[in-house]
Amino acid sequence: MSQRRLLLVGAVWTAVAVILPLCSPWLGPFPSIVALTFLFPAWLALGGVALVAAAWRGRTAPRQVGAATVVWFFAASELFFQRDRLISVGEDWYFHAHRASYEESIRGLPDPPTNLILEDGLVRVDPGPPVRVGFPWSGWLGDWRGVVYDPSEQLGLWPPDPHLRLFGRQMRGCRRLGPRWFLCDTVD
Repeated sequence: MSQRRLLLVGAVWTAVAVILPLCSPWLGPFPSIVALTFLFPAWLALGGVALVAAAWRGRTAPRQVGAATVVWFFAASELFFQRDRLISVGEDWYFHAHRASYEESIRGLPDPPTNLILEDGLVRVDPGPPVRVGFPWSGWLGDWRGVVYDPSEQLGLWPPDPHLRLFGRQMRGCRRLGPRWFLCDTVD
């Protein structure tokens, strides 16, 4: 394989490793776990191997190959440790891409509000007070993670109320996505 092709392969694999955490909310729970646990580090490593091989194949001095390896190692380790930040950015993008449909679902709730199954999935309603509406993204055996509309903004208080139950489950944590919108985790 030519040096130019190795550089291209290394750049593509490294770029995919960066894009993967950003796309994790769109993948769903199980594919996201597999992608972030196995594919992210594998593609990052393969990208580095291809880039170092390109430097080696280019018949550059051993010091340059060593320098390329060290630079890639520090860049890859920084990417690996920033993976959660990339996932948060992907979750924010996912929320903003679906916000209009969430707001439409809230406007269409019956009075009194009840749980609904819409085209996009389940809409959970916590009768409150205050009434909160949840849009689960993922979950296993009663635990779930999703967007919650809270008009009172009590979910944004810190420290959270340790006795607060959300949709009949113990709240593990919430992160603000915007005014009255939170990304929450619950545990059964």
